[in-house]
Parts: sequence; C-alpha cells; structure tokens
Amino acid sequence: MATLNHEEVDALMDAIKDGRVDPAPALPSRANVIPYDLTSHDRIIRGQMPTLDAINEQISSMLATGLAGRTRLNLKVTSMPAMLMKFVDFGSLLNPPTTVAVLSLGHSHGMALVVLEPGLGEALLAAALGDRKMRANEPQGEGRHEFTVVERLVLKRLLTILTEAMTRAWVNVLALSPEVVRIE
Repeated sequence: MATLNHEEVDALMDAIKDGRVDPAPALPSRANVIPYDLTSHDRIIRGQMPTLDAINEQISSMLATGLAGRTRLNLKVTSMPAMLMKFVDFGSLLNPPTTVAVLSLGHSHGMALVVLEPGLGEALLAAALGDRKMRANEPQGEGRHEFTVVERLVLKRLLTILTEAMTRAWVNVLALSPEVVRIE
C-alpha cells in the first residue's frame, strides 16, 4: 500500500473541504452486546447436526466391518442422531458396571471417553476370544467385572478399531489421531 506525500495529503484535504471528494464513510454503530453466562445450562446448539451424524455413520460402518473381521460374527453397528445432554445426565452413564475407556485425541485435541454399556465390554471380549455363547443382552451378575491384563489388552485392540475408524471419518474435518490411553 503506497503512502501519500505531503503535497498529495494537502490536495486531498483541500478536495474534501471543497466537497469534491466524499470523506471516509462513517463507521457502523456499535453492535448490541449481549452478555452470555458460560456457567448456564442452556444449550448453545439447537436442532440437528447432520455433519456430525454423517461422520458417526461412517465410524459405525467401519467399526462394524472391523469388529466383524476380528470376531468372525455378523455384527450390526448403528449410530443414533447426535444430541446434546447436560453433564449431570452424562455423569450418571459413567457409574459401574459401565466400562469406560479414556482416549487421547492427539496433539492439542484433548481427551475423550468411550462408554460401553454394562455387559458390552464383556460381550466384545467373549466374541474376540471365541466364546460364542455369551451375548450382550444376557445378565452379567451383580457388580462390575474386573478385567484381567489380557482382557484389557484385547479390549484395547478392539477399541483401536474404533480409533482408526474415527481417524478416517474425521480426516476431512479435523486431523485427529486418537488412541486408547486406559480402560477403567
């Protein structure tokens, strides 16, 4: 951007005074500022989230294919439309006997949780280890099943199928590189 020399500035100022050049347009008035309380429990996003739903459908499809290959079972994995929930409601999903896996989403992306409904972790393990009699909808007894070291490693490998699906599904939106950190 070129700057004007002293003579050009004087000529421009004279032209503005004489009315031959319009002065700079007035800046728009200040917009109304509405304060927002970040601690409120109001939803920020309302309605459907079609892009997130499409990504979740891709993840479901890839996860079904990967798990079917590992377990040699016909599996159907579906996704539900994305919905927002209050943290209080989410917190109740973490209570035992739920299995929770902690994921790192990669450099600068933070952490995430994978929440497996009661019995699902055990059913996935049974399928991966060849026990064809166990089903996810069978009662699992009282309390939480404590996984052995081997079971944790197998479950971690099964969840790696999920993290690989996440990486591929999100590649055009956000460069995630999720990995399983631990299983609770």
